[in-house]
Amino acid sequence: WLIGARVLQAAGGAVLMPTSLAILLAEFPARQRGIAVAIWSATGAVAAAAGPPIGGLLVQASWRWVFLVNLPIGLVTAVLAARVLSESRDPEGKRFPDLAGAAMLVLASTALMLAIVQGQSWGWTSIRMIGLIAGSVVLAAGFLYWSSRHPAPVLELALFRARGFRAANISGTLFFAAFGAMLLASVLFLTRVWRVDIVTAGLEIAPGPITAAAFAVPGSLLSRRFGERTVAAAGSLLFALAGIWWLGAAGLQPHYATEFLPGWIIGGAGVGLVIPTLASATAASLPASRFATGSAVYGMTRQFGIALGIAILIAVLGTPRAADVLPAFRTGWAVIVGLALASAIAATTIGRIRIEAVDTVTVPELKEAV
Repeated sequence: WLIGARVLQAAGGAVLMPTSLAILLAEFPARQRGIAVAIWSATGAVAAAAGPPIGGLLVQASWRWVFLVNLPIGLVTAVLAARVLSESRDPEGKRFPDLAGAAMLVLASTALMLAIVQGQSWGWTSIRMIGLIAGSVVLAAGFLYWSSRHPAPVLELALFRARGFRAANISGTLFFAAFGAMLLASVLFLTRVWRVDIVTAGLEIAPGPITAAAFAVPGSLLSRRFGERTVAAAGSLLFALAGIWWLGAAGLQPHYATEFLPGWIIGGAGVGLVIPTLASATAASLPASRFATGSAVYGMTRQFGIALGIAILIAVLGTPRAADVLPAFRTGWAVIVGLALASAIAATTIGRIRIEAVDTVTVPELKEAV
């Protein structure tokens, strides 16, 4: 029952995030969308900062409160949304979703994540491992084939004709893989190596999201002046620098202010620059009629990246002996650095987008300045 409820909760989140961004984009003219997306991202960062310490307190009372607390929040949000938000519909929208495509995508992703997580324990050349990887490849190929022919696919492949959209999603997948891995690594390092309790760990992680919120709007302004690729690449480099900091500074004895906190401040600044910039670049690459679909695709790549990063980190850390704990985390941080650097490289291919054109073009006619 718990797993089933979590699936339903995840489905709700999968609908909520891209829909909220699509509604936001539709409410603002093209030149104001960058700031709007930055504020949207900043509110998410503030929520992320509040989540770990509040979650820690709830867990200490009872793990059930972690789930029950969402009920009143969801009800209040639903009532406010019905009264305040403007409804919008795609006149060309199809009635039925692509359930078969969604199932293939979920199964392909699940098989890949399971293969990564279990690689060391099962053996990378074992029959189970080969079967999982082969199954993931076949399902992914089938998903792409199906999506190219379905009238309303889960993944609208035509959107990737836009260079900015394609590059932003590739960069985003890599960045969110680094982000997901770093978030889990931070929690595990604080609780298992430095032996702090879960509430304290949440409070010690909170400065990162707070810094991200502080950098979101300035990052949007910088994007206007220097372009999305420059700001997104710079943010990814800052995130890589955070991993490099921990590689050199973090030790077995807890020294939060000098060893851990600087890394999260640097990494938080990178997050604040990257996330709203990539979201804005994704939207600016598409016509207004594709905001909802484009936001959903960006959300999908974000969640896939986070899941991929977590799976990679779990595989890297494994179950080390006490003497090998710090080297295992250093390997994990090195992987995070590599993912962030790859994201920075991908971000440089976004190009400079002509914002004034995006409200009038159709998908086959997507235009952008390189």
